[in-house]
Amino acid sequence: MIFPGHARAITPSAPAKLRYSICTLVTKPLEYNEMVQSFITAGFDPSSSEYLYIDNSAGNQCDAYAGCNSFLNAAQGEYIILCHQDILLNYDRREHLDRLIQEIDQIDPTWAVLGNAGGVVADVIAARITHSDAGDDTHLFPARVSSLDENFILVRRRANICLSHDLSGFHLYGADICQLARIIGWSAWVVNFNLLHKSRGRSGPQFYQTKRALIDKYQSALRGRVVQTTCTRMYLGGSKFLTWLRNDGHRKMLFDQVYQARKRQKITDRGGPSPASVELTFGLGSGWYAIYWMIHKISRPFQNLKRHLKRRIYACFVGGSFVGPAPGPPTSRVRTADSQVSGTPQNAQRAKSDYRT
Repeated sequence: MIFPGHARAITPSAPAKLRYSICTLVTKPLEYNEMVQSFITAGFDPSSSEYLYIDNSAGNQCDAYAGCNSFLNAAQGEYIILCHQDILLNYDRREHLDRLIQEIDQIDPTWAVLGNAGGVVADVIAARITHSDAGDDTHLFPARVSSLDENFILVRRRANICLSHDLSGFHLYGADICQLARIIGWSAWVVNFNLLHKSRGRSGPQFYQTKRALIDKYQSALRGRVVQTTCTRMYLGGSKFLTWLRNDGHRKMLFDQVYQARKRQKITDRGGPSPASVELTFGLGSGWYAIYWMIHKISRPFQNLKRHLKRRIYACFVGGSFVGPAPGPPTSRVRTADSQVSGTPQNAQRAKSDYRT
């Protein structure tokens, strides 16, 4: 097969150019130089690893959320390390990290983020990290977590994840990236990778400001909502009861499929029910179909009125720029029905009537 010359094929499983990308926001260049040297000594040589930084030493060019997103976009390594400038690899080396990655690959192929400290569940923390004054070793490794400490975060490049673009600051982005990974089908883990972290961090006013913004963001993002597509409507939310109630359960979905199949059959004037319609009706049951059919006929005028009002209100809010005709008889589709139905004018009139119902 010949493809267009101006098109370019891609290979989803193409290998990365480098093994690791080590990314850091820098406010103290001397401390950053010490950190980079410790990585090189621990086996992260420049031939297989790249070192990326954003210079905030003369003032903040960007915060951690925007900076980490820039790193994730620019990095060419198979694994992207987002780390503080005040860490030193005085204990575990690259070979140990390679083994930990292989171990997690076997345990959970859907992992996207690794770290050396994080929250498992409420009041339970997994950590393997040495501070200048003491060390943390909970012996819970590997542990699946819902957040990670920001001193050392390893991101799987092919997971294609990012941090929130509507949050800012220098705190809690380890929790944000773990939650976003979980939402799109990945997981986060704490592994037994020990390093020296010179400081424990501070919880000042900016920390609590970021915490409040994070809570507000996910309160809005995870709320239940109705999603309208071009072909169906559905309720998405965390409540099983509301999900069943607002989506009318499995029977309502079966009824919609049977009803649409029978309507298409009447428009095309095919003889006898289709095998798919028979199978769906059997799964639903004729009694339930009759009940939902009556509910549909009774509620349809109200649904049409509600849809009409919503479209009118929407048109007003967008300044009359709403594209599309007001709800009414689907004339274009009726003409299609006319072209598909042969025979007497009574057949065409019957197809129009069936379509509108």
